[in-house]
Amino acid sequence: MRKSYRIRDYLGNPVVLVSLCLRIASAIYILFNPVWGFFLYLFFDFWDGYLFEQVEGLVDMPRPTYQVFDKYQDWLGYISIFIVSIKSENFILILIPILYRLIGQGLFLYLKKQSVFVFFPNFIEASFLWWFIFPLLGIQLPFGIFLFLLLASEIREILLHIYWPRRLKEKGFPLFQRKYFGVRKEAIW
Repeated sequence: MRKSYRIRDYLGNPVVLVSLCLRIASAIYILFNPVWGFFLYLFFDFWDGYLFEQVEGLVDMPRPTYQVFDKYQDWLGYISIFIVSIKSENFILILIPILYRLIGQGLFLYLKKQSVFVFFPNFIEASFLWWFIFPLLGIQLPFGIFLFLLLASEIREILLHIYWPRRLKEKGFPLFQRKYFGVRKEAIW
């Protein structure tokens, strides 16, 4: 049996609904508490891929469907980051990565190629952290740290959208994940 590639076919799954509610709630929470809301948003964004794609029998969402669903959910946080940042003196430095990523996500949805994200990386989170969260907390660090965060963001995009899909197609999920975390052997494409 071939899995469905329509997002709406997974919205009845309780894991998907809870995850979606947590993503929405964390994005809204950014508006009220930017620091904790942002970190909760990152946490929930990190875990949903594992739950949706990898754990056998939990959701079993195909990777291409998850990628599209995840990008739609990402915009919940981006909108909150945009709203919170409007009054910041560094607003333009947060707006530019948001607009840049919007172009990349539009190209991804049109071309259906994850490799687009290598050229349109998610610099939003690093920029929001550096230009909004750190000043809010009174943290001052050398500018080289910001450049390191941007480099780490680019490396993450390469790993997530080039290396990881290639590895999954060739070898499936790593043995330690299958053995200790209940992950399936093969990815669903």
